[in-house]
Formats: sequence, C-alpha cells, structure tokens
Amino acid sequence: VNGVFDVDIDAAEAWDTFTGDASFVIAVIDSGVQWSHPDLDDNIWSNNGEIPGNGVDDDGNGYIDDISGWDFHHNDNDPADDTRFGHGPSAARWSTAEGNNGMGRIGHCPNWSVLMVRAGDSFVTDVQDFSQSVIYAVDAGAAIVQEALGAINHSTFMRRALDYAYNNDVLVIASAADENS
Repeated sequence: VNGVFDVDIDAAEAWDTFTGDASFVIAVIDSGVQWSHPDLDDNIWSNNGEIPGNGVDDDGNGYIDDISGWDFHHNDNDPADDTRFGHGPSAARWSTAEGNNGMGRIGHCPNWSVLMVRAGDSFVTDVQDFSQSVIYAVDAGAAIVQEALGAINHSTFMRRALDYAYNNDVLVIASAADENS
C-alpha cells in the first residue's frame, strides 16, 4: 500500500481501447490447464484443423488429435494440469481469465484464446520440452508465448526455439521463475 501512484500496467485503460477476441491466441507453457475452470472454460483455444478423437493427425503438424494443445511432459494430447500445484491454470488466468463472470479476477487479455502447452509439473524444467513447446505454439498461431521457467539451463536448442518465435513475430514473455532467477 506504500507504493508509487499509478505504477501499474494500465490494463483498465487499455481495455477501453481493445480487449481482443478469440482469433488472438496466447500460448501458456506451464504445468497444463484446468479445463472446467469458469475463468478459462470459454477461452480455451481449439485446433480447427483436427477432427476430435479420430486418432489421425488431420492437420499434419506431427501431433495426433491436438484439439486444445499438447502435453510435451507426457507426450500426449491432454495438456491438463494433474499436479497439486495448479501453476499452469493460475498462469493462464492471469492472461486470459474471462471478465464479468463473478470470479475473482480478469485476465490481461480476457477475450483471447488460451493455447495450453504442458512442459512440466509446477513449472518448466526440461530444455527439450520447453523448446518443442515454443515451436508448437508458434506453429499453432500464437501471437504471444508466456512461460514460467524453473531450474532450466540455456542451450542451443532453447536458443533456436526462441529465435524461431522472434523470427515469426511472436512475443515471448518469461517469468523470473519462482526462485527469482
């Protein structure tokens, strides 16, 4: 409460200008999503190039039935958060929590679609999972990639993934990690 007046991101002022719509996609690379969360359920990204449940990679991207994202941690098409931490759903809500639904918060991009990409448990710790997640998110059409890195070391593979995002005009936002590193 002892802070500097008006030091914030001016989200409310920005919403007066633009709140986005479902055609805008933000990918959250984290521990997964809670599909039924009332702050997220209407904003979950959908891969229109896939036919649900047919066991075929309809869109030819190398991932079978990736209707709502991919889980690189378990290498499957269900990026649900099955951890006790709930880090991914919380991170997704900071970005895309729906507004005016009686829940506790509104996201910075409340009308955007959220593409969930699971790359770890409580936060991302594997360089290969992270790197593949970034490339997947870019190829899926994300305009922004948001991720929380844990104890992860820099690698050439990671650098190539970040360069890929940059070269495709995708903004990558990385948290300072839970260790403030």
